[in-house]
Amino acid sequence: MNVLGTNIFTEGRSINKMKLAKLDSNLIGQKLGTIIKTQDGQKLINSGNKISQKVLERLLNYGMNCLYIEDENTDLELEESISEDVRVEIIKKLNTIYENISKKNTFDEYELNHIVRNHILMNINNKPISLPIGRTLKGQDLAHHSLNVCLLCIMTANQYGLPMDRVEILAKAALLHDIGKILKSNDNSMSHGQMAYNFLRHKTDSVILCNAIRFHHETLDESGPEKLSPNHQGDLIKILSLCNYYENLLNDKNLVQYECFEKIQALANTKFDGKVFEAFKKSIHIYPIGLPVKLNTGEEGIVARQNNSFPLRPIVRTDKAEYNLINNLSLFISEVGL
Repeated sequence: MNVLGTNIFTEGRSINKMKLAKLDSNLIGQKLGTIIKTQDGQKLINSGNKISQKVLERLLNYGMNCLYIEDENTDLELEESISEDVRVEIIKKLNTIYENISKKNTFDEYELNHIVRNHILMNINNKPISLPIGRTLKGQDLAHHSLNVCLLCIMTANQYGLPMDRVEILAKAALLHDIGKILKSNDNSMSHGQMAYNFLRHKTDSVILCNAIRFHHETLDESGPEKLSPNHQGDLIKILSLCNYYENLLNDKNLVQYECFEKIQALANTKFDGKVFEAFKKSIHIYPIGLPVKLNTGEEGIVARQNNSFPLRPIVRTDKAEYNLINNLSLFISEVGL
């Protein structure tokens, strides 16, 4: 089940008595632990509201698949890589850029620079990325997908050691990498990366930006649409390729975060650059806060906190104890309860 989405959040950073749960009929009668908002920031359902059959159907129809419910026995502190209000503002601006590309064949690079520098880089916290959870993204949801890829790319690039000017170019490439899907072309054989490249090379002077977008599906095994040799794949291409692949797994393959991570890990050094993977591994959280889990001992609990740079070793709270999996190397998460 995919638990990536865009709508569950809390106002600011505070301690909340709640846990993450699968959205199904078992939750009828439970109270929502957070506000549910629409993609444009409008309030859909208040926190504290009871889940009725009508509310359940409304949330399911909206695309929700899991959410936080109130739980007096669980204190959680949720963290966002960027706040929901900032995310909503970025999404609005990105959709304007995409609409101008699609309908007017115009591109405002100044506005994109402003989004990257003043809305994303100025607001992203300096911790591994926690992607919002709860609502499945649709295939046409270009802005949310691109923003998530952008956040993953920025943190991976920082861990990788890229200078800030390259990080900015990579961030812009991530926000534009799929615009070929909204461009019109009479050549059905052309990849959307090539279509985006053909459009942007007349709109920007940055060859590096255009090439990163053109080759964002290229991999070490030369299985991408352009069959580009690894010798010609620069750092930006390698980072964008991996981050985009991971985010697509979350949306398109009906997988949870740790399953996607395991698939990426299995492809390190064959499909994706090993050094890039090591940077990526330090850049994400793959077990959401509040996630019900079972340890290899059979104990059941929830993910209480994260360990930065160790995505597979969070802090798990059970009825018996709180285990920091970094300090308890014989313990590991064997099952996820969603």
